[in-house]
Amino acid sequence: MQRHTLESARWRVDIEPNNGMGWLSGRAFHGNQWLDILPDCTLNAEKLEQCNFLLLPYSNRIRDGKFHFDGKDYQLENAERHAIHGVVRKLPWVVESADNLHIAATLNTADHVGVNWPWPFLAKTELRISDNQLISTLYIQNLGQSPMPVGGGWHPYFVRHINQADPKLSIPVTGVYRDTDGDCLPIGAPEPLPDALRFIDQVALPENQRIDHCFSGLNGPMNITWPDVNVSLTLRYSDQMTHAILYNPAESHFALEPVSHANDGVNLAHKGIDAGIKTLQPGDSWQDSLTMEIE
Repeated sequence: MQRHTLESARWRVDIEPNNGMGWLSGRAFHGNQWLDILPDCTLNAEKLEQCNFLLLPYSNRIRDGKFHFDGKDYQLENAERHAIHGVVRKLPWVVESADNLHIAATLNTADHVGVNWPWPFLAKTELRISDNQLISTLYIQNLGQSPMPVGGGWHPYFVRHINQADPKLSIPVTGVYRDTDGDCLPIGAPEPLPDALRFIDQVALPENQRIDHCFSGLNGPMNITWPDVNVSLTLRYSDQMTHAILYNPAESHFALEPVSHANDGVNLAHKGIDAGIKTLQPGDSWQDSLTMEIE
């Protein structure tokens, strides 16, 4: 299936099943107009290919694509700059059902050649509109013959300005992973939040402060508001989403990502650090959902 559009009186989203089920836009109806909440990538107006993509079977980066798990060493391919963002975001998905309010799709890695992951797995996702909510689900099942490390999440970008209004963030976390080399890879366990990274309760996001950090101890919904235009977006998920990533480049967008584990989490786990990595036995599955609620 080519590009598919979900649309209601409150939300409008473009989806690309042939390219990872990535979102190409995310607009909400507010007042008497449609507003871009996520950047519009349909006309290549942004420097982004997608404004939200799915992270499976791991989130963010694995250092040099190498990790040790269950007594074995593994090396992923094309890891000169670290393995990044999982393996499903570029693959075509099979759409199982779709209408103007929902789309559901599956991906079996056994159907593809050269998937950069040692274990075969089945992934499922659904996106649906329910009143003022966008609800995205993620599911993964280990189809291999041995235990598999797993994690995931979502990588949404948001517009920085809505009608020139600036954003404020609420990110209820308790710690941050120190990154001494500037490569977004933690060197150890999380540390207390410094004041410059404390976005606990409606804190303005500085436009000139580059941030690319992974936070631990996520313990509630995250919120983005644009107070000057009375727009608020709440991100809800289960307590399996224990980490968050904030990426704030010098661009017209920023990313706020709910994820289940830390960057390079599988290597941190091998060092004895609880970074959120889960283990799926053969046949076992893991799932979660993300709700974006506009007010």
